[in-house]
Amino acid sequence: PSKEVTQVAVPAASSCGQCTWSPNGKHIVFTAWENESLQLPGVTRPGLIYCYNRTSALFMATADGNGEARRVMSPNIVSASNPTFSPDGNTLAFLSTSCAVVSGSHKATDELMTMSWGDDGPNSEPCIVLPAVQRPLNSEAFPGLYATRLELGTWSGNSTLLINTQWRSDQAIVSVDVSSGNVQRLTPFGSSYVLLAVSGKFAVAASSDPCRPAGLAVASIAEAVAGQNWRHLSGSPRAAVVESMLAGLCSE
Repeated sequence: PSKEVTQVAVPAASSCGQCTWSPNGKHIVFTAWENESLQLPGVTRPGLIYCYNRTSALFMATADGNGEARRVMSPNIVSASNPTFSPDGNTLAFLSTSCAVVSGSHKATDELMTMSWGDDGPNSEPCIVLPAVQRPLNSEAFPGLYATRLELGTWSGNSTLLINTQWRSDQAIVSVDVSSGNVQRLTPFGSSYVLLAVSGKFAVAASSDPCRPAGLAVASIAEAVAGQNWRHLSGSPRAAVVESMLAGLCSE
C-alpha cells in the first residue's frame, strides 16, 4: 500500500460522512447534510447531532479525487442517509427521515428505500421499500421504523436486510425483504436486542432485559423469524452473580 491520502470531491455548503465503497471500488458513496436547514434559514449548522430533521442526500465521488461529487438522486427526495450495498452490489439501501424533515420534529418514523446499482452508479430512481407508519394497526403491529443508522455488513443474502429499531419500549431487530417490503421482528417482546454482526445465516446481538444484565446472544436468522429463542452466551462470573440477584428480585 502507498499510504497516500486522497481528498475526494464533496458538495459545497455541506457536511459529509457515512462513506462506503462502491461495489467496483472506484467510487465513494456518502451522505451530505446541508449546513442550512429548512427550519432555520440563514443559520449555518455544520454536521449532525441529535436531530434528524436535516435535509440530506446521497452523493458519489471518484476515489482518485478527480471530478466533482455527483448527486445520485433527484432533489425531490429531501432526506437520505446510511447507504449500504447488498453483497452482490446490485442494490443500494438507505434510510430516509423525510417525515422529520417535513414536520420539523427531532425524530419521526423512517422510510427504507432502495435503488438498483451498476458500474457507473444508480440504474434507477429510489423506491420506497418500507414506508413510514403514521398509525400502527394495533398494539402489537409493526409501529414503523425508528432506526438511527443502518449497520454495514448486516445483509443476509442479497434481499434481506437486518436493522436495529425502536419497537415501543424495546430495542428490537427486524428483517426486511427489500424485494417485497415484508418486515418481521426477530427478537422477543419484553427484551432489548442490538444487532452487532451478521455472518451467513446467523446473527449476533447484545441483549438485556430488566431481569438480566447485558450479554451476547446468537440465533439462526431462519429460527428467529420462526419465533425461536435466541441462545444466550455465558458471560463472566460477575455477570452470573448479577443475574442471580436480579432473578431473586424479579421473583419477589
